[in-house]
Order: sequence, then C-alpha cells, then structure tokens
Amino acid sequence: MSDFSRSIPAARGAASDGVNGRLLYSVEEAADLLGIGRTFMFHLVATGEIDSFKIGKRRKIPRDALDSFIERLRSEQAVAIGSLGELRLPKQRKGLRD
Repeated sequence: MSDFSRSIPAARGAASDGVNGRLLYSVEEAADLLGIGRTFMFHLVATGEIDSFKIGKRRKIPRDALDSFIERLRSEQAVAIGSLGELRLPKQRKGLRD
C-alpha cells in the first residue's frame, strides 16, 4: 500500500476503484494524486480540463476524470512527439568524439 493511500481515509460506503478504494476526491486530494498544486488543480477544474461536480458545498472529482485527463495528456504528447519526426543531432566535429 502506498504512503498516499494510507494517508487518506477511504470514503464511507464508496465502491472500490481498484486503486485505493475511492471513487471521489476533493480538489486537494486529486492534486496530490497528480502531483500538482492545489491552485493548478482548481485551474484545470475551472477550465473544464478535469470534470468535477459539487456535493453540497464541496467540489468532488471522480477517479475516472483523473484517469481520462492522464490518458488525454499521454495521447496529446504522443501525437506531438510523432509530429516531430526523427530528431537529427548536429554533426560532430572530428576529434571531439572517438
């Protein structure tokens, strides 16, 4: 069990998602899971890059919204890398490398 999953108590009555028993996270918890700051997480939520909803006064982020965000980043970066084509390094001058 990871240190993070031990530090956050499981939601009462929440079905297991296979990671650490949580379906919903607070903005702070979701930011911790992604390794980003709270302010940037609020920015991602406000711009719609990460889905969220309110339960009462609290904003919650579903685990699948985090998974979708990660997959979207991966695919966008794969496309960006693919569009670069083959990287070519500048020719080395003789004598600099054996």
